[in-house]
Amino acid sequence: LEHLVARTVNRTDASKFIYILNQIDTAAKDDNTEEIVAAWQRAIAQAGLSAGKFFTIYDETAAVPIEDISLRERFRTKRDHDLDQIIQRMDGVELQRNYRIVSMLETVASELENDTLPKLRDARARWRRLVLLGDAFVGAAILAVGVALCQYFGWSLPSTMQTTNWIKANPIDAAVAALAGVILILALHYWIRGLVAKRVAAGLSNSYGQLDLKLRQAFLKNTGLFQSIFRAEPTGWGKRAAKNLRQIRETVAGHIQNLNDRYADPSGKTPDQLPVNATQPRSKARNNG
Repeated sequence: LEHLVARTVNRTDASKFIYILNQIDTAAKDDNTEEIVAAWQRAIAQAGLSAGKFFTIYDETAAVPIEDISLRERFRTKRDHDLDQIIQRMDGVELQRNYRIVSMLETVASELENDTLPKLRDARARWRRLVLLGDAFVGAAILAVGVALCQYFGWSLPSTMQTTNWIKANPIDAAVAALAGVILILALHYWIRGLVAKRVAAGLSNSYGQLDLKLRQAFLKNTGLFQSIFRAEPTGWGKRAAKNLRQIRETVAGHIQNLNDRYADPSGKTPDQLPVNATQPRSKARNNG
């Protein structure tokens, strides 16, 4: 069970699995089929997987002899019914996969545009607001410290004329001082950006939505070194990306319509409401009589 179930439980299509007890004839003597199935269901549930359907079959040529005629007939009827259900499930795999793929595409497009992107925009807006507040706070703190030092030591600020004359007289020193100031300002700014980004990212899920999208990773990519805080949209999102998603939706709608035209029942039932053998193409159904 650990080998068969432990990894299966994490699959997105775990509910599509079936379980086949293929030697149920060994239970004929005690006539306890229901108890055996229930025991397996409990065991699999304890291993973490509760979805899926059980089928009981056996090979009549190698089966344990069942002396009681009525019991033998009941086991045979149940086996034939379950075999038919298994074959129907196998025949319907391709159709169900087609619907699942197009449905997944629609889910991805909708979840990206209507759920993930708004979350990402909100996170970026919060990050931008906190960075600007942090820059303003640090700038105000530096200015306050400078004014306090001037007052403490009795320094007077140079006039504009004095500053201009000093720059003309010492161009290299002025350039070095200006460059050092710019580097200091940028260093403080990017330090604040990184600090705020980590704080905002901590509140985001790394596996978000039905498809486990990497929301936190996407946000951190949007706060990288070369990402402007004033960018309106997340990185990679624009008119072209929106157009691509719109085309995906249109393509998915066309595929679903084609599948419905091929497999839908005249009564109007969708394929998931029909027995699997009723969802085969009409031409194939006619060929099978």
